[in-house]
Amino acid sequence: MPETPLTPGPLLALAGGYWESHALHAGVVLDVFGPLAAGPL
Repeated sequence: MPETPLTPGPLLALAGGYWESHALHAGVVLDVFGPLAAGPL
């Protein structure tokens, strides 16, 4: 299997996908815990 050269294109695509999934996960966590935290307080 040939090594893929580390060029800016694939690195940006990989970083973009990582941050997109991370932001999505953070959004879900906020959606779940936001109302719970705001309720009792």
